[in-house]
Amino acid sequence: MRSACRSCHQSCVRREIGGSDESKNARLLSILWIGVEQGTVRIHAEAPREAPTVRGFVGFLIEALEGVEATSVAGLPADLLERMGLAEVLSVVRSRGLGAVVQRMRRDVARALAERVTT
Repeated sequence: MRSACRSCHQSCVRREIGGSDESKNARLLSILWIGVEQGTVRIHAEAPREAPTVRGFVGFLIEALEGVEATSVAGLPADLLERMGLAEVLSVVRSRGLGAVVQRMRRDVARALAERVTT
């Protein structure tokens, strides 16, 4: 779904990322905006305080990837969590969820790059 990003006011890709608070068995919602401007990645996210793992991981991704060349983000390794050593300390469910965040970022940036080439 495309919508205007609240921070950059550009037409960024808006994606919903589901997370879960296992103790409450409740579904938490985070929002991730990914845009490519002049070949660099712009990321804006919202994650509730009740989802500290998702919030921290997405914060790390923003810090590491904001302003980076889009082709670098599209080429992130699929096994990023394993390379970072996080797969060893996270539950399988949490690893899959955070891995899905990375995969979605890769896909969205690759899609934005492809759209730029075709337009």
